[in-house]
Amino acid sequence: MLQEEQPYIPNYFSYDVALNRKGAAAYGKSVEAVPRLNKYASLQQGVLVVDTRPQRQFKAGHLPGAINIMDGKKFETWLGSLVGPEEEFYLLAKNGEALESLIRKAAKIGYEQNIKGALPAPTYGQQRSSKIDLDEFRKHPQDFTIIDLRHASEVKDDEIFKEAMYIPLPELPDRAGEISKDKPVVVHCASGYRSAIGASILEKSLQTPVYDLGEAVKEFKRPGS
Repeated sequence: MLQEEQPYIPNYFSYDVALNRKGAAAYGKSVEAVPRLNKYASLQQGVLVVDTRPQRQFKAGHLPGAINIMDGKKFETWLGSLVGPEEEFYLLAKNGEALESLIRKAAKIGYEQNIKGALPAPTYGQQRSSKIDLDEFRKHPQDFTIIDLRHASEVKDDEIFKEAMYIPLPELPDRAGEISKDKPVVVHCASGYRSAIGASILEKSLQTPVYDLGEAVKEFKRPGS
């Protein structure tokens, strides 16, 4: 019944069912046990980095391989959809106050125990995200591989680019290998939140420029859609 009207089933659903059956760890102690690191700490190679800052800050400079799941009302939903329930990760935020709030959001789905370290976003070793040339994209959309990250129901009701490849965001980490590497890639969703996540995921897995259409997608929608 809970899954009946869900457009997709997040990774954390079955994990939380099992966790609720056996009983979760004491909330306060579990949250306190999350390692708090300073922004100069050395991070272990190969461990996922979840950077929760606003997309403008992330795109201006972030650790290589980090994914950008922005702090917001659906943070824990997307965290639990894109990060496996047994997968360790570093949690990065814009400041200490935001970090404490995000640790507690992760705890809502039982993911606080997966946090290998929580820290303010470092300023060392950063890379910038590629910025799209909107004029070039408007004139020559055929020169780009367009990825639509929305749910199937959204695409059915409002097709934005006929030539787009449809990969719902929750499936993107497993299906990135299906994307052609012979053209630059442009990702979009409905408003820019999911596309920021998607672009950051593809940045680390594709050897081709990846652009986030962001909020500019709204100008390509049909009037009234």
